Amino acid sequence: MASMRMMATFTAAIAELLAAHPGSRLVAVGHSMGGALAQLAGLEAKLLYNATHTSVFTFGCPRVGNLAYQELFNSFIDISWRFTHNRDIVPSVPMQLMGFHHVAREVWEVDVEDPSIAGGVERKLLMCDGTGEDPSCHNSACYLGLCTSVADHLVYLGLHMYQDDDEC
Repeated sequence: MASMRMMATFTAAIAELLAAHPGSRLVAVGHSMGGALAQLAGLEAKLLYNATHTSVFTFGCPRVGNLAYQELFNSFIDISWRFTHNRDIVPSVPMQLMGFHHVAREVWEVDVEDPSIAGGVERKLLMCDGTGEDPSCHNSACYLGLCTSVADHLVYLGLHMYQDDDEC
């Protein structure tokens, strides 16, 4: 499976870097599946390689594990910010009804139409509770826990999370 090969590559690189720079700060960042891999890599670095000062930042990340995983992740990772955007489809899968649970802490980016400003949209960032599944944040925008917007998945904090040429 491609994601397992990618994870093995990340793990080897992280182990090498931590060995070369002991005590360094580790920051794992990713979008979509890259966010899931960032979560796993950050936790693995902390547990297997005793990485200190580990931070994880994700954008449009799917649910990676169950409640036990969420509790383990939240207890070991020093700083975690999980950004969601409007009705982005990816953070709503796999569904919570299947036993999956997000890690904390969610920051929900909401676009509010405002014709008086440039671009016509104001971005509001809402700090969610520490449960990982705040019913007043991203989960509130998804009927039966499933959002449908691919467009919201492709833009975070006003930045395109894709490259629109053939170099991608």
